[in-house]
Amino acid sequence: MTLRRLQIIAALVVCASWIVPVRQLAAAPPVPVAAAAAAPVAIDIELDAAGRLVGQAIDGQGRLLVAERVVVSQAGQEIASTVTDDQGRFAIEGMRGGLYQVATAQGGAMCRVWMANTAPPVAKPHLLLAAGTDVERGQRPVTDLLHPVLIGLIIAAAIAIPIALHDDDAS
Repeated sequence: MTLRRLQIIAALVVCASWIVPVRQLAAAPPVPVAAAAAAPVAIDIELDAAGRLVGQAIDGQGRLLVAERVVVSQAGQEIASTVTDDQGRFAIEGMRGGLYQVATAQGGAMCRVWMANTAPPVAKPHLLLAAGTDVERGQRPVTDLLHPVLIGLIIAAAIAIPIALHDDDAS
């Protein structure tokens, strides 16, 4: 293959990279809706010795949720509720082991609650209820940083620089 043909192929590749979105080339296959709507993962929480579920509520930026209503429900029925204090803390009395939804107006969590001294080692002694946890900080995939124009420029430079150096040596 001649140098001229290689240059034409390289130019076509660069032009194609400007037209075809990188996200489509590097993207994983789409997740079926049924799989995306899977049940949330339950958090293991151990009740204290008095049978209280204790925790703290914060928003997506880590600020305390003060005077926020916290509702505990099971199978769609409200079991108990309370209001957070000035430190965002809350305690729900009279809890038993089981699967519960613990929520504020801003978001919630599914909790598998264990009686004291019966919880697995991974169970936490208190619940950190972070509302609006869909905020992602520093979690952008590398492909988001690779804009098609940037990729085209990198490829063009990778082709043009060796050609320029070769032409310079030929002189």
